[in-house]
Amino acid sequence: MRFTSILLFSFLCIHGQSQDLSGNLEVLFNQYELMGMSVWTACGEEESQFHFGTRDFTRDLPMNEQSLYRVASISKTVTALGLMKLYDEGEFGLDDDISDYMGYTIENPQYPDSPITFRMLLSHTSSLQDGSGYNDFLTATYAGVPVPSIAELLVAGGDYYSSNMWRIEEPGTYFAYSNINFGLIGSLIEAISGQRFDQYMKSEILDPLDISGSYNASDLEDIDDVVVLYRNQGGWTPQVDNYQGAAPSPPSLDGTALDMVSDSDCFDIQSTPGCENGACQAAICAEDEWCCTNEWDNLCVAAALDICDGSPSDCIAANGTPGCDNNDCETSVCIALPGCCDTAWDEECASMALEICGPGQYIPGTNGAYFAPQGGLRASAADLGKIMRFLQTQGATASGLISASTLETMVSTEWDYNGSNGDNYFGLFNRWGLGVHHANTASGDQICLDQGWGSFIGHPGEAYGLVSDAYYSENGEVSFVFMTNGIWGGYQSGQVSTYYQIEEAVFGALCDHFAGCLSVSTASSASQTFKVFPNPSAGSAWLEMTGVAIEADTELVLFDTQGRQVSSQIIKSARHPIIREGIVAGLYHFRVSLRGKTMHSGSVVFQ
Repeated sequence: MRFTSILLFSFLCIHGQSQDLSGNLEVLFNQYELMGMSVWTACGEEESQFHFGTRDFTRDLPMNEQSLYRVASISKTVTALGLMKLYDEGEFGLDDDISDYMGYTIENPQYPDSPITFRMLLSHTSSLQDGSGYNDFLTATYAGVPVPSIAELLVAGGDYYSSNMWRIEEPGTYFAYSNINFGLIGSLIEAISGQRFDQYMKSEILDPLDISGSYNASDLEDIDDVVVLYRNQGGWTPQVDNYQGAAPSPPSLDGTALDMVSDSDCFDIQSTPGCENGACQAAICAEDEWCCTNEWDNLCVAAALDICDGSPSDCIAANGTPGCDNNDCETSVCIALPGCCDTAWDEECASMALEICGPGQYIPGTNGAYFAPQGGLRASAADLGKIMRFLQTQGATASGLISASTLETMVSTEWDYNGSNGDNYFGLFNRWGLGVHHANTASGDQICLDQGWGSFIGHPGEAYGLVSDAYYSENGEVSFVFMTNGIWGGYQSGQVSTYYQIEEAVFGALCDHFAGCLSVSTASSASQTFKVFPNPSAGSAWLEMTGVAIEADTELVLFDTQGRQVSSQIIKSARHPIIREGIVAGLYHFRVSLRGKTMHSGSVVFQ
């Protein structure tokens, strides 16, 4: 059912009179019959949190600051941070072919000469899409041992491969949002770091940012903090994370490598015993039989230099061969023992290979989708707020974690919709960075449109009844997180954008809050005052200013609650009559500016 104009007007009047974000959010919580809701905001340096309803309906557990939601696709932005940290450390180039890191060829069969790059995955321009085999692949991935290799989905002939995993457009030319891009990114993080995805993200991103959440629910300190997600299916019905106080068992991926590595030469010493000088070889091997039966290693070389007078031959060089025949296993071993890939695959390398990627052991890089890098992060509203602040400040909140230049690269525009170069999802996706959505660019993706805050950078999410948003304004002044774990009326299309009705209503409350909280800091002088009276106004209204030098281009601009500009008026005197022609009853935000610089912002209710 549509959000009726009567209900909207009722909310706006309460909203305009109270000027209280907590009260306004509570109105929305009750009006939309939400199971629970959390909102985190930052306005300048001021941060606030608001929590309503329950996180577990069965046990009547209230929503609070510790409540950990499965945040859906906002996870992608956090996953992107994990990959960008490896980029920041020089582990790959954004335009490198990902096949070189996965150890097998990943390509769109229609464009075999067009490599799939890291940049394409992060910006959803890889030409990959969630084809008909994707859901079966995920089912098998989450079902247990053995976890299938992601190659089984991406490479022709794989058990879950389908031709419609690849779009008809050439890689790098067309935007198409898809989850598989980030399942593959999770696998790349594993292959490059040599760590399981969840463990890498916890040690390299979440812990350094003091985030309590995890991609692995069994890692969480208190399972009772986890929010149950609900849909109304003849009553509130749990959809996911309904743990009821019983923590899930730690994941066991053993068995994954059984078929892939059991016959590998990674478990064998890669060298040739003996050397070319027979007399020297005999003399050495009489002292150390190993040099002729197993490996002519550095100890054999040292003996040759001592006993054989350094005679020019291969006796004075180790005969080891670096590397082994399984790329994933080789990478994992060489991260711990670089010499195994630089000099020789010796006994120590073979022993470590057996330990970490022998039969029955999971090899990082096999399938990072197991921990749902595309949507499986559990995090609180404040946790996501830390991610927004980290991006907003270009890393200043955790100095040294990722460089400002890399974060600037991440949030810069990578793709812009031109009408034909992508699927913009009914107007929601018009601009994209590397793992981040640029909203507030047009009517379809509006949050606080035309209020001078530029793009809102972050990510939306929805799954299993949850709706979530985490964004910060491009100019760095405001940021917010919104999450709900269930809407009684379900997902209802928005009236003025592609966001849902609940999101539009929350955005309206937040835009007003931001305008109010910034109004003090945006006034150019402590001696200046701005007042609209009467407010609310049933008839005429005036803007009265003191301490303000009125110039020819001093301007008053009015916006509705969706951020659309409805009026622009030149201010000619310190007591300015607000022109209401064509403006219907409701709440409006206003901004007073001089030559594009905001002097004051606030709100007015017209009845």
